[in-house]
Amino acid sequence: PATAEQLASAEAAQEALAVAATELQAKADAATVATAAALAAAQAAKETAPVFTAIDTAVAAAQADATAAATTTSDSEAVTDAKVADLIAAANEAGQALANAQDDFDSAETALTNAIAALETPATAEQLAAAEAAQEALTAAAADLQAKANAATAATTAALAAAQAAKETAPVFTAIDTAITAAQADVNGTAAQTADSEATTDAKVAELVTTANTANTALATAQSEFDAAEQALVDALTAMDSPAQPAQITAVQTAQAALSDAAADLQSAAAAAQSAMDAAVAAAAAAGEDAPVFTNTAIADDMSAAQADVSATPAILASATLQTYAQSNGTSTAPVADDYAALGVVGLGQAGQPTVAMVNSALADADTTSAEADSRTDVQAIVDGYAAIVANADEADSTAAAGLPNASDADYAAIGVNGVDSAPELGLLGDVIDAKAVADIDTVPKIQALADAVQAVMNGDASLAQLELLGIEGVTTETLALVQAALVSTADQNDLSTLSGLQTVVTGVLDKYTAAADKIAAYADSDGSTDAPVADDYADLGVMGMGEAGQPTVAM
Repeated sequence: PATAEQLASAEAAQEALAVAATELQAKADAATVATAAALAAAQAAKETAPVFTAIDTAVAAAQADATAAATTTSDSEAVTDAKVADLIAAANEAGQALANAQDDFDSAETALTNAIAALETPATAEQLAAAEAAQEALTAAAADLQAKANAATAATTAALAAAQAAKETAPVFTAIDTAITAAQADVNGTAAQTADSEATTDAKVAELVTTANTANTALATAQSEFDAAEQALVDALTAMDSPAQPAQITAVQTAQAALSDAAADLQSAAAAAQSAMDAAVAAAAAAGEDAPVFTNTAIADDMSAAQADVSATPAILASATLQTYAQSNGTSTAPVADDYAALGVVGLGQAGQPTVAMVNSALADADTTSAEADSRTDVQAIVDGYAAIVANADEADSTAAAGLPNASDADYAAIGVNGVDSAPELGLLGDVIDAKAVADIDTVPKIQALADAVQAVMNGDASLAQLELLGIEGVTTETLALVQAALVSTADQNDLSTLSGLQTVVTGVLDKYTAAADKIAAYADSDGSTDAPVADDYADLGVMGMGEAGQPTVAM
């Protein structure tokens, strides 16, 4: 746009041209008069007419320039008028831009007011972010409004100066001036508005930090209560006699229930603390503040510790159930599959594995106390021991064929079976179990009965029932004593370390018994005409009291 100085210069030039044209016209008129007088005088004096060709030409040119000057100044005035009009239009455009910026500012101001009003207690990160964004938007709108007000002021000032320089009527910008004044007032008040808004969001963040600190205090309380409940359970388990009494079992179960409740409370408190801390951190970030510093700087560690305790609780409760069952010899609540799973014990309940009932019978054995069931490792040893025994109980002599070793003395000891403490005993018991069905060894008492029978074989005092339990055939009440004597007289117990070896020894006794009985009966039936029985025949028949002093002889 044209400047006031440029317009003033043009206006001065217009005026100078008008003055010059007037003077030129006057001089042309004077020259015309003078040449006319000279010509008239020459004519009157009857002299030759003077020649004024150059003057006449100059007069004509001057007359033309004087006439054209009016047009030139008129055109110049039109140009300066247009330039002033451009500046007035620019001022009006700046006024409109100011009005638009004012609308934007008003909208931003309303948005901030609404965002602050929408803050709940507690405020959410989304609400605080909205308030922060509204603050920034209002600040930006205020800066734009200030710029537009400055532009409108500059534009109206330029238009007024241009009109004055062009010596035109001053334009009226009353509405724009009013808008500028209002805009400046709004801009000046923006800092206070945003400061108030910031104070409000800061307070909301502070509320959330306080809530987080309160939640952390509640977490600490819940942790203390959990620790006390856990110790109470330990104390209740430690206080059990062997076997545990009903009141002691009840005390453990009460402590378990209390620990379960404490774990639930701790879980809730940890979740609340985590949620409160996350909300405070998110709120601070949303409000554009530094990360909050909590009263307890170790709050994150405390929550991790609480979560670890809660996660460990199922295993603790399961362990208590197993320990109580073991200490009470199976009179308390029996463990279930979930208890073993919670403790991390594996190898239960699937094909070829011991069942929960089998392992429970091991826990219920009088030889198994809480000390043998107070850790995953201990219970796993019981399961693994029983698994080795189950692997051999396949109703056929397939242990060797399958490459499976007999269960070890440690396996039997792990499930509470006693008396299996030598290689021959392990061999015989393994061989016996190998020929049994799983149902025959599905409790520790059943296995203990087999072990007792094996021990009796090695001691030479196995009963008829024990021999039959082991799978030995052919023994009767009449031949039992002979079999027992043969067992005692077996020089190498390794001969008894397999079921077939034991059966061979027994069969040898029974064969001699049968042969002796037949020989003696034949001798009696033949009135002494057959081979006469000898001392060994009577001994094989189990007859005693012969051949010694004061006793009948064989011949008698």
